[in-house]
Amino acid sequence: MKNNRDELDDVPTAIVSGETRKWSVIWLIPIVALVVGILFVYHDYQSKGPLISIVFESAEGIQPGQTWLKYRDVSVGQVKTVEFTQDLSRVSVKVQLTKNIASQVTKNTRFWVVRPRIALTGTSGISTLFSGVYLTMDPGGEHELEDEFVGLEEPPLLFSHSVGTSYKLRTPQLGSLSISAPVYYRQIQVGEVLRYGLSDDQSFVEVDIFVEAPHDQLVRQNTRFWNVSGLGIELGGDGMKVDMASLASLVAGGVAFETSDSLVNNQLAFPGKSFTLYDDRKESIKRPISITVPYVLHFEDSVRGLSVGAAVEFRGIRIGTVADISMQHDMVNGQIHIPVLVQLEPERLLASTDQQQIVVGDYKLHVQRLMDKLIANGMRGRLQTGNLLTGQLIVGFDMIPNTPAATIDYQGDYPALPTVPGALTSLTQSLTSIMEKLEDLPLAKMAHHLEQTLAGVDALVNSTELKQTIGDLAATMHSTRQLMTSLDAKASPLLSSLKQLSEDTGKMVKQADKTLQGLEGMVAEEGVIGTQLTRMLQEISTAARSIGSLTEYLERHPEALLQGK
Repeated sequence: MKNNRDELDDVPTAIVSGETRKWSVIWLIPIVALVVGILFVYHDYQSKGPLISIVFESAEGIQPGQTWLKYRDVSVGQVKTVEFTQDLSRVSVKVQLTKNIASQVTKNTRFWVVRPRIALTGTSGISTLFSGVYLTMDPGGEHELEDEFVGLEEPPLLFSHSVGTSYKLRTPQLGSLSISAPVYYRQIQVGEVLRYGLSDDQSFVEVDIFVEAPHDQLVRQNTRFWNVSGLGIELGGDGMKVDMASLASLVAGGVAFETSDSLVNNQLAFPGKSFTLYDDRKESIKRPISITVPYVLHFEDSVRGLSVGAAVEFRGIRIGTVADISMQHDMVNGQIHIPVLVQLEPERLLASTDQQQIVVGDYKLHVQRLMDKLIANGMRGRLQTGNLLTGQLIVGFDMIPNTPAATIDYQGDYPALPTVPGALTSLTQSLTSIMEKLEDLPLAKMAHHLEQTLAGVDALVNSTELKQTIGDLAATMHSTRQLMTSLDAKASPLLSSLKQLSEDTGKMVKQADKTLQGLEGMVAEEGVIGTQLTRMLQEISTAARSIGSLTEYLERHPEALLQGK
């Protein structure tokens, strides 16, 4: 047996060469792999965006490193971690965004999980049965960037890129309406129901709907909405009618609307305007009222014939309904008042005014302003006869001229409107006033004087003198009639003589005119008489000057009368 040393001697001795060995090509492979790895790491670093946190109620189906964030089926991020919040009530999902989508993630961005969903109105997310769930988003537009979000448990019904207008519907009961129920116009779907809930005062259900553009231009101030949920069956004289908008509305409910021509404002409805949701189209045509504003009126006359539900009218146009009738006793002065509570209906009261952008909470304020103006201008409430056969009364409003100034009393539980007595009460008061004045008259003396007057008239009528006077008057009338007959017979010759006299008078006037013209020619300055008169006047003037000179000379030399000149 050989020992270990002998075995070592059998091993060949290595020959060490003194020459340097060249670089091997085999080293190129790890170098290229290193460069490629560095490039991948750099590209991954450059493409990464910020890390955001999304809080969900549950992380069902979400896997770190496997679940993607997609937008329009394009991957824009990946789930990195899934962990609980501090109170363990929800889960926080960390998502690494890509760089190109980071600028679109703002405080209004919404996130939700796409899962298979089956609803009455349709199905969604069926593809995730094979590919697994994923996250998606709805960008919020140009706002401040954000990195912490609360995810939605259900997909939103309205996206940021949706174009259209939202409106509100009011209804006493929701019925079979559901979220995402269709909104129809002429049986064409133009929108959907977004959400529903009780109003702030819990008096009605408020439904939010969205109408897509350009169909939102069909919604006007007087547009009517009604419920088309379920199946409508009507039996009439012409048989049975079945009304159903669509199969979707039969299952999930639906809303329809139309706009008809009317005298009220037909302008385009502003976003968020509230409309009444009627039970069906017939009810929408009848225009039932769902909003009322209470007022109270105190009457002193009888309310017999006035009942709850009676109409409240303004010049024959219904503006409200009587809601309650009671009696109040004033313990201080012992007076009894009859307060009547009425419900004024803004949808009728404001129909003739310019339609303003009124929401439900502003109706009371607008009615209050309108009533203040009307009361200041003389409007008063009073009881009126609504039916002459039954004696039914209504509460009527009208502008009363020359009425004392009054205002609405806001001190009580309900605003109190001023009133005036009704027509029957006013007539009764007038008759009572007339009777009181008649009682103050001296009727006995007036009757005695009237009796004496009638006796005198009777004596005068039956007197002989009156009969003789009437006979003389008859004879005078007979003589006058004969005279007129005689004048009528002689009228023709007399008229002929008058005509001849008129002609002769005309001739005389013409002859006199000629004579005057001849005299005018003679008297003129160029005529014979005119010339002679001119000469005579000249001689008289010369003689007058001579006499004047003689008189002046004699005044200076009076002795010339004796001695001569």
